[in-house]
Amino acid sequence: MIEWLKGIILRKEPTYVLLNVNGVGYGITIPLSTYEQLGGAGDEKELNIELVLRENDLRLFGFHSLEEKKFFQKITNVSGIGPRTAIAMLSTYAAIDLMQIINTGNVKALTKIPGIGKKTAERILFELQEKFELEENIRAKSRSHLQTSATGMPNIIEDTVLALMTLGYRQKDVENAIYSTLEKIGK
Repeated sequence: MIEWLKGIILRKEPTYVLLNVNGVGYGITIPLSTYEQLGGAGDEKELNIELVLRENDLRLFGFHSLEEKKFFQKITNVSGIGPRTAIAMLSTYAAIDLMQIINTGNVKALTKIPGIGKKTAERILFELQEKFELEENIRAKSRSHLQTSATGMPNIIEDTVLALMTLGYRQKDVENAIYSTLEKIGK
């Protein structure tokens, strides 16, 4: 899995960069927010990479920040949303602004993104609001409930909850089971 690349910019366009990494040219699709952070041809640059495999297609998507990459991963997990739409979203709004739009349920702001109509915006809000709320709940509970726990415990809980949600379990059921278990073992 390719997670990160560092190389010399050979060519860049608003949603594409060609990066020379030790003599190998990687074509990487990027959002406009990342484009703005890149230097010019000949400059060395590091990018967080997401490798996407679709049937007979293998593509690299690059991001200036890890926050952008994580948002890209979340949005492409929404049914009917592919990498191009996710790139369009990150090209229209910063990742932090998109999270705020989703948390506030702002359908109108999402429909300003090319390729997103009202129904798609509503589906995005429906699927992602719960995930963002879950992450915030986990962070808050981890900070308050597990402050004396061994280092790394909040990350384990976060990973566990997200893994179980990926398998189809509901957020509230997962949270209740985990915190019930923690109470039983006295953590």
